[in-house]
Order: sequence, then structure tokens, then C-alpha cells
Amino acid sequence: MIRLKKTMILLLYFLSPLPLIGIVYAFNPAAYETSKGLLPMVLGSIAYTWLLAELVISARPKFIEKYFGLNRFYQFHGTAAIIAIVLSFLHKQLEDAIWGGFLQTVRQIGNIAFILFIALAAISLIFMTGAVIRRIPPLASIRRLLEKGHIVNFRRTVWIHNANVIAVILVFIHVFILSAFYQQNLWNCAIYTVYFMIAFGSYVYHKVLKNSLAERRPYTLTAVKEESADIHTLVFKPERGSVPPFKAGQFVFLRLLGGGVPKEEHPFSITSNPADRSQLSVTIKSVGDYTKAVPHLSPGTHAVFEGPYGVLGTAPFAQMPILCSLPAASALHRCSAF
Repeated sequence: MIRLKKTMILLLYFLSPLPLIGIVYAFNPAAYETSKGLLPMVLGSIAYTWLLAELVISARPKFIEKYFGLNRFYQFHGTAAIIAIVLSFLHKQLEDAIWGGFLQTVRQIGNIAFILFIALAAISLIFMTGAVIRRIPPLASIRRLLEKGHIVNFRRTVWIHNANVIAVILVFIHVFILSAFYQQNLWNCAIYTVYFMIAFGSYVYHKVLKNSLAERRPYTLTAVKEESADIHTLVFKPERGSVPPFKAGQFVFLRLLGGGVPKEEHPFSITSNPADRSQLSVTIKSVGDYTKAVPHLSPGTHAVFEGPYGVLGTAPFAQMPILCSLPAASALHRCSAF
């Protein structure tokens, strides 16, 4: 049953461009009678759909994550983004070859979005995938310089990652203007808008609404236990209800609401007993600016959690040390240095 559900989810993703392609074709079939007109539209529709899907994936929907594990989720997230950018490039090249300077203004918006995607992908490679970068000497040297200058930190990686939504909005403006003012096709406008609203709605829910809802069910820090000089366990008690069910080895995203610590989420392994849902604890090693503030937190500090996440037995999660912080922005699970 689980295998079937995983297959259905993947099929839904890969076939998601078909309704868009079908509607665009159905309401202007004359424009796509030849491969010269059809191929750029198909490539563009696939790229548009999969780029929007990146916003849905970044929202970490648990009804999908629970079948794959967040580590594989992020690996797919990164790979799918690269494929979508490549398809965007092919679409752009074909459009340039066919139309030349025609529709230059509206196409320029698409070009800006494409350049932004490429720039953010390159920056993300250096900022966010340290486990890979450290195996490439020139890039590893660049990263070390950025780390020494305190240019690379968790907050900046999150801002860089979130900047992709600007490029997605530009892509939507590009296709909407093309459909509304040049093709004058309201059906195209409608289907492009539906796809965009689903994706952008997922992003807004994840970044705004989910945080607001979580703050209505806060936790209170009851104890800071010193396990060693640089390892501490934080024990939290829910102010309302009980801790959601979780399994040993899973992790949560912690966001502290006080204590002089930035209100940013960081992932940590759960170290409390799954049978005791009256409290939740995470054990943190002090290896960076954020985690070094942990020993100085005072009981009574409020926090919110998102999760639990993690599917046991999905490499590399199952082999990861339990005291490591899981980087939410990276497809590779490694100890966070922030």
C-alpha cells in the first residue's frame, strides 16, 4: 500500500503539466500544429509547472513527506529544480530562435527570472551544500573564506533560498501577460493562475499561516540539562494538550520565541521517550552561533515546534548521529555549524 501511494504521488508530480498543456493546446490548436510551435510550449509548460511545484515541496507537506523522508524530499527538491531550469533554458532558446526580437518586452521578464534562477542556484551551491562543496577544492576554498568572514550563516542561506519565490512570481507575470495581452486567451490566463495560486498558496501557508497556527500551541522550556561541556538537552512542556506522536529517531524544527535567540527555525533530533507525550526534548551540540546560545536559555522561554519528520531507514538519515542538527535548507543531512 505504501509503495502504491509513493508511486501515485510521483505520477501526480510527473503528469502535473498535462492539464496545462492540454488546455493551452485546446484553445489555440492552430498555433501548435507543427513541432516548431508545439515543442517550445510543451517545454515551457513543463518547466513552469515544475518550478511552481518547488514552492509546494518547500512547504514540507507531511502527507507526502511521511512516505519518503525529508532527506529524500530535499534531494528530489534540488534535482527537480535543476531539471526545471534546464527545461526553461531549452524553452528560451527555442523561443529566441523562432520569434527573434518579437515580444521582446514580455520575454525580457522571463529572461530576468531565468537569470535569477541561475544566480540563486549557483549561490545556493556554495552556501547550502557544504558536504558536496568541501569535496571540490576551489569551491571549498571559497566557502572557507566566506565562513571566516561570517558571510555564510543559517539566516543568509534561508534568505537566499526564499529569494527563489521572486523568480517564480516573475515567471507567472511573464506567462500571464503573454496570454492576456498578446494571445488574448482568458482560458490560458485562468489555468496559469490556478497553478500559480496552488503553489504560492502553499508557500504563504508555510511561511506565514503555519507559524501563526503553531504559536497558538506553544511549548515552555522547563529545563536545560548539561550533558557535557558543549552538549545540552532542552526539555519542553506543551502549554496545551500533549506532544504529537513521534517515533524514536525522528526530528523537529524548533523555533524559539525569546531568550535573545533569533526567531528562526532549526531542525534537531528528538531525544525524549516516545511513550511520554507530556514533554519533548532535543539534545543540541554547541557548534555555531545559534547553538552556542542554547546553554544560556532560561526556563520559561517559549518555543514552537514543527514536525515530527523523518522516515526511519532512509539513508543517510538512519546513519546520522542523533546529536546532529539537520539542515533544513540542504538535501544532504549533516551536522549544522550554525
